Amino acid sequence: MNVLHVSYAFPVRREVIPDGVTSVLYNMTHELAKRGHHITVCVSLTSVFDAERISSLRRMMLENGIEVYYFPYSIRFANFCITPRIVSFCLREIRKFNLIHIHDARAFQSMIVAFFAWLFRIPYVVQPHGAFFSPLPKSTIVRLLRSFLDMTISRRIVENCSRILVLSVTEAEEYLDHGVKAERITVIRNGIDVTEYENLPKRGRFRERHNIAAHNQLVLCLGRIHEIKGIDVLVRAFARLVKHMRYIGAMLAIVGPDHGYLITLKALIKELEMEKQILILSPIYARDKLEAYVDSDICIIPSIYETFSMVLLEACVCGRPVIASRVGGLKDLVLNNDTGLLVEPGNVVQLVNSMVFMLDDPNRAKAMGLRGREYVCKNFSIERAVDEIVTLYASIGSKRARAEIGSLRKCQ
Repeated sequence: MNVLHVSYAFPVRREVIPDGVTSVLYNMTHELAKRGHHITVCVSLTSVFDAERISSLRRMMLENGIEVYYFPYSIRFANFCITPRIVSFCLREIRKFNLIHIHDARAFQSMIVAFFAWLFRIPYVVQPHGAFFSPLPKSTIVRLLRSFLDMTISRRIVENCSRILVLSVTEAEEYLDHGVKAERITVIRNGIDVTEYENLPKRGRFRERHNIAAHNQLVLCLGRIHEIKGIDVLVRAFARLVKHMRYIGAMLAIVGPDHGYLITLKALIKELEMEKQILILSPIYARDKLEAYVDSDICIIPSIYETFSMVLLEACVCGRPVIASRVGGLKDLVLNNDTGLLVEPGNVVQLVNSMVFMLDDPNRAKAMGLRGREYVCKNFSIERAVDEIVTLYASIGSKRARAEIGSLRKCQ
């Protein structure tokens, strides 16, 4: 089957995956390609790839035969990149695809591709990755841009798609509440490539790099530094843990890119006089990220809004005990009091008590982490996710596409 995937970013190699959406896209496309499908990816050429020194490239052929087109942008505002050259690509290439998979309905390239898909009657799937109903940003300009896109083009893209692919029952309910018919919604949870976590690094390297003693408890929060991630709640809870619950030597590492909230977060840390106990670190990837997981005693996802969390899956596969907000898709990923702990979003007291529970009984926390690893490996593998995606493709593709999928399944 010949499938076009459209998003805002795609790494040239696994080691520089910038975020959860791109991680999902990378693993999904590589698994599809391994199964014999012809995969093409269209993205904008962003600063992520300037660091990879491919700013002059327009097309790359990656492993497993994945063909990636990087379109230079003429105008860029935040992550919205206007890439005019995708128009000529669509005129030249789009009719060869059996199906199109759009990963970001607000991206300029997605808008152009969706128009040509409608024009040439090519079925397409939209996978918003939880972005459509997330809280509006505080920036007035970004808020206005997002509202304008959603009221005009992005909404039309969703209305005309063959299927909306959502990550959780909670996200599906949000679309149902907005009038989308149930038969147009398919729930497929993201998968993780567990083979990447078979050879974990030795403990101590992350701690040594950041001068954290082996006897100090380490709490890890990894992901975007954004207001919807609930990091302020975690900071307040951690301050109470250190000042009032006898965990004087505990450390909190907040690791990730700033999405407009770093200044506010630093001001809160200073106000609480926690500069020595809380580290704010730039994004880390590949082996460095695994070292952070391995060295942590607890991994916390305190989000206010979250449809899914690749960080949670990664932490579990590394055997780390997790604490997550009882919100959105997170409550479907954690078996409370079995593979981890769930707390009400924004509840500082519950979060403090959960940290004390795990830090006071490290053996029990370790057992939770091991059960979490088993649960994720069994239920959230990339193979399982792609099995469901291929079934979805077959259900909406042309007769020719369904025949191609059937022949590929026979060969596997």
